[in-house]
Amino acid sequence: MRKALHYGKLEIVPEKPCDAYVLDDDMAVFSERGAANFLGVDHMHLVRMRQRGIPKILTQFMPPDFKIETIQAEVTATNSPYKDRIIVAYPVPTVENIMFAYVMAFGNQVLRKNQRHIGEYNVIMMTTLSSAALEATIKESCQLPVNIQATTRQHYQDIVTLMQESGLQCSVSKDIALKTDITNFLQCPVSTLNTYLNRHLHDIKPIKLDRDTIRSLGSKASRLYGYTVQDVGTITLEMNSLVGITLKEKLFGQTTSLAPITAPGATNFAEVFTKLFADSTLHTNYKMGDIIIDYYVPEFNLVLYCTDCNMQRPVIPYTKLQQLFPTQHIVQFQQHNDITQVFNAILKTQVNPELSTVIPEPQAIYYGTAEIVPGLICDCYVLDNGRAVLSERGAADLLGMELSPFQSMTLNSLPYELKSFLDKDFSMETNLANVTAKNSPYVGRKIRVYNALDIIKLMRAYAVALTRNALKETQMHIGYKSIINIRFLTHADIEIIIREACGLPVSIAKTIEKTRPNIVTLMQNLGLNCIENSTMVLKKDIVAFMHVPLSTLNTYLKKRCRDIQPIKLDRTTIKKLGSKAVQMNAYTVQDVGTIVLGMKSEVGEQLKTQMFGQAGTIANIETTSEIEWWQKLKASCVDLSLFHHYHIDKSRIEVDFYLHELELILECNGYDGHASYDPIAEKKREQLFKNYRVIRFHHQIDVATLFRAILKVKKGEIIRLYPA
Repeated sequence: MRKALHYGKLEIVPEKPCDAYVLDDDMAVFSERGAANFLGVDHMHLVRMRQRGIPKILTQFMPPDFKIETIQAEVTATNSPYKDRIIVAYPVPTVENIMFAYVMAFGNQVLRKNQRHIGEYNVIMMTTLSSAALEATIKESCQLPVNIQATTRQHYQDIVTLMQESGLQCSVSKDIALKTDITNFLQCPVSTLNTYLNRHLHDIKPIKLDRDTIRSLGSKASRLYGYTVQDVGTITLEMNSLVGITLKEKLFGQTTSLAPITAPGATNFAEVFTKLFADSTLHTNYKMGDIIIDYYVPEFNLVLYCTDCNMQRPVIPYTKLQQLFPTQHIVQFQQHNDITQVFNAILKTQVNPELSTVIPEPQAIYYGTAEIVPGLICDCYVLDNGRAVLSERGAADLLGMELSPFQSMTLNSLPYELKSFLDKDFSMETNLANVTAKNSPYVGRKIRVYNALDIIKLMRAYAVALTRNALKETQMHIGYKSIINIRFLTHADIEIIIREACGLPVSIAKTIEKTRPNIVTLMQNLGLNCIENSTMVLKKDIVAFMHVPLSTLNTYLKKRCRDIQPIKLDRTTIKKLGSKAVQMNAYTVQDVGTIVLGMKSEVGEQLKTQMFGQAGTIANIETTSEIEWWQKLKASCVDLSLFHHYHIDKSRIEVDFYLHELELILECNGYDGHASYDPIAEKKREQLFKNYRVIRFHHQIDVATLFRAILKVKKGEIIRLYPA
């Protein structure tokens, strides 16, 4: 019988610990209850799956003939509470396959209502694990200390914490809420909550409170029930409410539908500022003495100066700008700054007239090389703000793209095929960073770097587009590579956190390499004939393996000539093959894998199924216009006090958004601009706004129009921004 030598408790989700072990053969496993907690399912539900088999609803998203493999192990780890007992252990690949199946089933909308929260939970977990693994790999390559479990927790936002931050009050204790607490939090009638609870009797169990607890609440009821805060999280995610949508937005990331006012990549500030200051005097290329200022707005005493301007002119020191414009507000920024950073800096100057702002240029202070894909070395950096980034070539290599098309995609526009599978306002976050890391070959230079989390989002989009058959033939290899990377970054992260929790030394890069599927072995098992110690393959063997005509293979190779290079064989090798040819070419077995995955063939489909399981997709979570604007405003007012659903003057009047420093009320109105509301009630409501600046805007206006109004609006004034 196997021995469980090492024990650890990992806790990615607060208050949901997972018991894990490393066995005597170095296999990382979960206990049965630990696996259930990790997957977000009831313990007995997992037991039934083990005993009766995978539910039919999940089997279509599993590898062929998948069965839950468990191991009987004797616990010898001295720190385990189950020492000397026999446990049922679940290997990491088994848990990861179940997680992936729930994600795919959720995306294809085939889960029942009482299962959707499991799908949502696993989407969060899978995205969290792959993101954390990539970030930790970059930091490890830069020789920085890495706590993979802490990194993963940072990427996972606990639903309980989010609910408490959003106003959930628990009357009984910090983790038990009454029905009145839930209805107050969700802003819904008790009857609506009761209807939901009646439909979910098997999943959400009320807790009967004792007499002393009921009396301490000041109630005279003979009996009273409460609900765990985790169950409140399930209710919140499942029920259709604005609070629920807000929490989904925070958990799943932005999936907004606001059109960006600039193209991805470098911001067109000239276009943005023209919109922003349309009702003001905007001087561009304003000359003062022997220097030229990018933008000058006299009405706001505002100087906007781009410090790099694509290297077209020398940089003016900030002290000289202060001498030239002693009474002006100066905002310095870089060409590749996020537009929200610039908006935030401009708003700060309006709040504090003495304030000028310099948006600092990122510094790449740590450098390393990460072998995320075996044989593929990616340059990585950690910036002075702690963000993990990839160099331009490293990001392109990780996606499996040529550098030139990658640059064109990120600096101009994303492929049309991907736009349906990305947040609608997604743009690649690129920065020109000063390399100060002494061990980098580019020290002292400015390089373009890419946020690692954006690369994860791009990989996810390519993977989803592939499963929807939305990619062109020339893009399909990127989709397949993305699926491999996401799944096995996820798998590797699970392995690493188990080993780390058990107190064992870990190497992230080595774990990723170990967990990656061996495509060579899979192809050989399917009948691929190789030469030269199984490292190279002839064309005739490729067409025989794939059952395709030679002309079809040649056409594919011509299209991919940049990526797939033939290897010229020497005379000795040709003679060993029994050929009289003067020259002969072969292809590496790794390139054959790319060919098989990229071309349509029966053997290719078999290989894909063995590597990835059944294809599925992950659905985007819908959100509302008000939440979209909350995300936009929050990013642009990061240094100011911005409130959502704010009660003014401690009254019952609630406004959508309130910016404290400017005494500014922002009301995001619906499709009809509140035209269908009671006009008398609306007039009374607006009378309460006389001591504030007020903007009522249609949810589809662009960002620059709203910010122009914010800069213009005066106290006691109401500006209405609605379509004509």
